[in-house]
Amino acid sequence: MTNIEHHDDDRIRGMIAKIDDFRETLRAAIVEVMGESEGSCYQAKSHAALTRIAETLDDVPDVTLFNLATLNEVSRGSIMSLMKIHLLASGMGPTLDHADAVAFLAEFQPVIDRVRRRRLN
Repeated sequence: MTNIEHHDDDRIRGMIAKIDDFRETLRAAIVEVMGESEGSCYQAKSHAALTRIAETLDDVPDVTLFNLATLNEVSRGSIMSLMKIHLLASGMGPTLDHADAVAFLAEFQPVIDRVRRRRLN
């Protein structure tokens, strides 16, 4: 194995770790939000929506999670804070009742696209 190949392997391992860490942080945020909604009149709807999101996190493309993890890192946690706010509202109305994690995280795609455009200009 050359130094370049070794460097690439390390880089890929780092990317995978970043994706996995972000996925687990999001999973923990869902559990936290579920606890915060206890006793709410919307608890059943909220828990159903949050459960759908949690159960389908592994279906989210790695590139999406990597982009969000990177944005969260450079924004010093602001993306995750924003996600928690969105999670708190999950199930509270037709536009907030996401079918799965892919649909939930698609809400953040405009942020990813905006950052990409700024980096290219």
